Amino acid sequence: RNLGTLFLHVGSAEEAIRVFEEISDTQVRKSLTLQLAAAYLDAAKPAEARRTVEIALQEPSPADSLLLVDLFLIACHRLRDTGACQTRIVELEATAGQEPEAYRVLAQHWLRVGDMPRAIATIKRAVEIAPETRKPRYRLIFAEMLYHLMEYAEAADEYEKVPVAVDRSNDTRRYVGALYAAGRLAKALQWTRAVRGKHAAVPDFSEIEALILERSGDLPAANVIRKALLTDEITPGRQRLKMGANLIRLGQDAEARSLIDTVTLEEVKDDPELLFEAARLRTILEMPDALEFAYRWLRTEFDNPETHLFYTSTFFKREKIDEGRFSPQAIVRDCTVLLRHGSESQRFTIVAGEGDTATNHVGESHPLAIILLGKRVGEKFRYPEN
Repeated sequence: RNLGTLFLHVGSAEEAIRVFEEISDTQVRKSLTLQLAAAYLDAAKPAEARRTVEIALQEPSPADSLLLVDLFLIACHRLRDTGACQTRIVELEATAGQEPEAYRVLAQHWLRVGDMPRAIATIKRAVEIAPETRKPRYRLIFAEMLYHLMEYAEAADEYEKVPVAVDRSNDTRRYVGALYAAGRLAKALQWTRAVRGKHAAVPDFSEIEALILERSGDLPAANVIRKALLTDEITPGRQRLKMGANLIRLGQDAEARSLIDTVTLEEVKDDPELLFEAARLRTILEMPDALEFAYRWLRTEFDNPETHLFYTSTFFKREKIDEGRFSPQAIVRDCTVLLRHGSESQRFTIVAGEGDTATNHVGESHPLAIILLGKRVGEKFRYPEN
């Protein structure tokens, strides 16, 4: 039992399931229903979780009945069984009475299905009827909902009604994040420094501290924090780019260039924010390869009009600096190639990773790309080769 629970707490759901299922004692297995169902859910096995919970709910007055219903609703939601969910919801609404936990279960169900007004109204009801000793629990859940709905000022207000600990917990992280997003920068700064204590940097909290310092204009202090985050290898690409941007604002372009040059496309290729920042800073400093970062951002967020506008703007700003890249002697990755066959013509762009044939972008491992790479203007070839 203890070993399975430990596996569950450290995120090893499959191991937890294996241990729980090996328990032969019926009574012990019964007492582990919640843990086993939770492990099934963590392991993306909602059907097994539902079956486990349904067996327990058939008891006349099952212990932890509200938690069982909660897990049942989660499982049915993942299985998209709206009928089963609705049946349980109707039953729960009819029997909720003055039990705040019932309203908590209902509220989180409404949140899952996207009924935000109903979720907020229901969790407010839980807060109202909860006895004083239990109110903090429901206020924290209410605040978390507001936070995820990006109602940051209201979330911060709710967190302040609860004695939030000065620690690195998720509740404290969300509270500080809500303060920052709501523009309560002085208080957010106090909290980030209180949590950091004597440490040079603390993940998440120190990022907010650096952002506040940057907004207030204290760029050297912000870079001290970011350097500590970089030393601890916490989002290193982000830290180098942000430090580089601060150095540019301080007029230290040479130092900024050296720092930004260490950020590779491979390091930030899947992060739209950092791709944009890398391209922007490289353009400002007239560094090479700005277009590669801008183009990757364009590919990552192709449906965002801002990416097209930025790429076009960057393209024209780079005409002289990247002149050689605009007229390559041979086909390389990121080239757009015009192919002619008789009276027909078609353009293909060779890109890194997987392509998108709907937009005539072919990945560099595509058979057509393999044939094209290295060829020059005017060369003829047969495709497919057989």
